[in-house]
Amino acid sequence: MIVCQTVLIFVLFSFLGWLWETVYCTIKHGKWANRGFLYGPFCPIYGFGGVAVILLATLAFPHGAAPSVWWQVFLVSMVACSALEYFTHWLLETLFHAYWWDYTNVPFNLNGRICLASSLFFGAAGVAVVYVIGPHFINIFAGFPSWLVEVLALILIALISCDATLTISALTNFAHIVAYMEKNLNERMSEFVDQFPRDSDDWRAARDTLLQQGIERAGASMSKFHKGTVARIRSFNLTRPKRETAHQLTCELATRVREHILK
Repeated sequence: MIVCQTVLIFVLFSFLGWLWETVYCTIKHGKWANRGFLYGPFCPIYGFGGVAVILLATLAFPHGAAPSVWWQVFLVSMVACSALEYFTHWLLETLFHAYWWDYTNVPFNLNGRICLASSLFFGAAGVAVVYVIGPHFINIFAGFPSWLVEVLALILIALISCDATLTISALTNFAHIVAYMEKNLNERMSEFVDQFPRDSDDWRAARDTLLQQGIERAGASMSKFHKGTVARIRSFNLTRPKRETAHQLTCELATRVREHILK
């Protein structure tokens, strides 16, 4: 029962995190921004962060008494969630050679993975979770019949697992497409360079034409799901030629996804 309630809390915070980031980025950039690693309306990092904060508060105050010094909760939440954000960024970049957020241009950042502003936000969110959001929803879920909690937890685990599997599949497929495009482009350009100087305008125009053709073919071969997944990537940690190819392809896919949404 406790495990199932934890799953519901995890999903709740994952959804609230996705909602916050999506609304904020959509307003900031003036265009639709579906945030998060998964395709569905979930940001798991917020789920893990919320559960971790509640768990730490429970361990520190096992009898249910809320901590009387709010700044302690603030500091613990800020440090714990910042560490989680840094590790998640590193893990995603290591596994997929891509990252979904970048604080490089934000003041007081650490390797572009975390920054002071986001850490302060996590601290404030931790206070809200411990004093308001967490207790409120824990009481609500405690009032649910045990069978309902178990069924909801199983359904949500299945949905998120399927989403994660499809997302990983899309990222793997995209990596293969970028590698194929770059290989094909280099082979075609090797033939072209024999006819024109390497620094000529014709050479650059030919490369742009071939790259655009590759992007159009790749876009046509990818499903709407794959396009939506790739369009959310912030940048890539690839060799320079592949990074440029991936960036142009991602921009093209993002444009097509937004056009599809606005129709």
